[in-house]
Amino acid sequence: MPKTALKRVEEVVVNNKSGLHARISTMLAKTAMAFSSQILVHKQRDRKTADARSVLELLSLGAAKEDRIRIEAAGEDADQAMDAILELFTVRFKELDDEELD
Repeated sequence: MPKTALKRVEEVVVNNKSGLHARISTMLAKTAMAFSSQILVHKQRDRKTADARSVLELLSLGAAKEDRIRIEAAGEDADQAMDAILELFTVRFKELDDEELD
């Protein structure tokens, strides 16, 4: 019996000081590549969409701090993919705030 494809959609707010810059986009793309599901990132404000596996597409979103984005995962491992991506946002991609560096 074939596995059922799942679809999961979540919204998050970018809480990193510099938004989705190169290092964060790379972390997100590497995480997305670990799963077979298609993962799309939608910037709500100006309706741009990026394939989460593409660093260049993620950078082209121009997502800044406090921008709201929607993440859509579709495929057999959509739940696991979404959990992994949401964890990155929860820990703010392991970035330190300026005051944490003092």
